[in-house]
Amino acid sequence: MRYLVHESEVNWEPHQKFKGVKVKILHTEKDQNSLATIVMTKVPKGEKVPVHVHENSDNILHILEGRAKMEIDGIGVFQMAKGSCLRVPKNTKHQIYDVTEELIVYDVFAPPAF
Repeated sequence: MRYLVHESEVNWEPHQKFKGVKVKILHTEKDQNSLATIVMTKVPKGEKVPVHVHENSDNILHILEGRAKMEIDGIGVFQMAKGSCLRVPKNTKHQIYDVTEELIVYDVFAPPAF
């Protein structure tokens, strides 16, 4: 089990569901016996993350770089920009769109998503 993972040591890999989106998987329940899943997510300018749901996990997103919009069903539309932090409650439809600058997000899922 690793207790320290440096982001620069982890390679970007294609997201398993969303074309054009990449992730760096930093912590998982399986690999670090973690109570959360932590990934970095990269969404290129002009791409989007279609409507989806995390059935069992809240999703907390801290925006490290870029600009986009996020719609959270029943809650509203939010501008995502560097320094923003958003929470998507579990089992809530949401999407990222209108990516005007490449988006880099520090994504936390609790309880663990994978």
